[in-house]
Amino acid sequence: NIRRFFQVTGIFLLLFVVQIAIYSLHELSEAGILTNEAVLRFHMATEPYSPYGIYGKWFPLLMVGVPATWLLLASVGERLSAAGEKTAGSAP
Repeated sequence: NIRRFFQVTGIFLLLFVVQIAIYSLHELSEAGILTNEAVLRFHMATEPYSPYGIYGKWFPLLMVGVPATWLLLASVGERLSAAGEKTAGSAP
């Protein structure tokens, strides 16, 4: 199903872009390129979400788990829908 393939790919890419955006702002503020006070606070807030942070090490699992769960739920929903149509079609 090409539609489902693009849905799952889109979810993965969205998560990937969010990770890259947060990580790039984090690193730019760490390097001193972005020196705004709000950005510096953002740097401290995102430190646990960096690849070496307490939460960042779980992000690869999340990037695989969310699209896989979406795919699983969509497949189960499609099968249940098809079974319901088959049952309704055989009723007198």
